[in-house]
Amino acid sequence: MNLLFFSPYAIIDDWRFSELQLQKSLSIDNQVKIIGCKGILKKSCIAIKAHSKFYKNKKNIKKICNRCIKNQKHYNKDFETFYLENYVSKEDIDLANLELSKINKNNFVNFIFEKFEIGKIALFENMLIFKKNSLNFTDKEFEEIKYSIRDIIIFYIFLKKICKIYNPDLAFYQNGNYSISKILNLYFKDKKKITYSWEASNSYHNRFEKLFLTKNDNNFGLNYIKNNWDNLLKKKTNI
Repeated sequence: MNLLFFSPYAIIDDWRFSELQLQKSLSIDNQVKIIGCKGILKKSCIAIKAHSKFYKNKKNIKKICNRCIKNQKHYNKDFETFYLENYVSKEDIDLANLELSKINKNNFVNFIFEKFEIGKIALFENMLIFKKNSLNFTDKEFEEIKYSIRDIIIFYIFLKKICKIYNPDLAFYQNGNYSISKILNLYFKDKKKITYSWEASNSYHNRFEKLFLTKNDNNFGLNYIKNNWDNLLKKKTNI
């Protein structure tokens, strides 16, 4: 089978090392290829924003991004990697920027691009980062949301190009709730293909010993466990 991994977050070794173990295991009987990034998504990069307030410092952003690119080369060395920068053209970026000109702080939630609800998809990490319980955003917060929307569009255009070159049977990504992985999930779901979200163990004691792997996104998997807890216990399923 042809497998495709979205693996741009190599700055945090816990994440990338765990993912590498999954890739190596699956590559024994399948073809594995990877999607990578050399900085084109840095304006909305979750790995950069995971460094809390430090991601707002341009010097630190550059340092984090450079280390991530270096780590990707190490972790991806045994797999063919599709780097976004090699496939996204100036015209693609211009198109994304043109679409941004159509939205404002009051209407972005309803923004749709080629039938996908990009405005809503962009909300997840921004609601978390800005600690929102409503859709009222400041002008500065809206600028960050625009970066997310722009990068979702760019990534979607990239996906369409890549899938003409490599036709995956299954796609994998971390968490699945964040905007870029969510559009990947929805893109392949629209094509009637199965996608999987993964997460390393939340226990640092056995961080690299277990992986949480579920269809669609982490919420889907967690809700399945919650709704089927008694049956899973009866089956003595290893969860």
